[in-house]
Amino acid sequence: MHEGNDSWIPAFQDKPLASGTLSDFHAQIMVKVLSDPVDFRARTELARRRRWGLAFVGSWLGLGLSCLWVLIFMPQAGWGFLLGKIRFAVGLGIAAESLWQEYSWHLTGLAVTAGFLVAGLKGRSSSLGPEDSRAAG
Repeated sequence: MHEGNDSWIPAFQDKPLASGTLSDFHAQIMVKVLSDPVDFRARTELARRRRWGLAFVGSWLGLGLSCLWVLIFMPQAGWGFLLGKIRFAVGLGIAAESLWQEYSWHLTGLAVTAGFLVAGLKGRSSSLGPEDSRAAG
């Protein structure tokens, strides 16, 4: 039994490597490194985008689960309140739509007129030089 243990001793002894073998090994490693360089900036950017993506997905997942929890465990009296709020929101949407249909051209005309006035005032003030502004003021 002791004889089997002695055969492993040379395998674990520290012996210096031959310089030719070591330089060949070093050259092979450098060829691999130089043939496929690592872009650490791109890897850092990718990790940052993944982190933000996970945060975004996690927040949406949390929001969805909380809404699902509210819908499942909401008492029956809460459904009437929720439906009333939905009807109110739909009514507001219909009212806003009818107001927009009635007054959209008027509001657009006011916005265009205000834009022309502002542009005209800016153009007039910038066309006056330092000596003209003293005479005008």
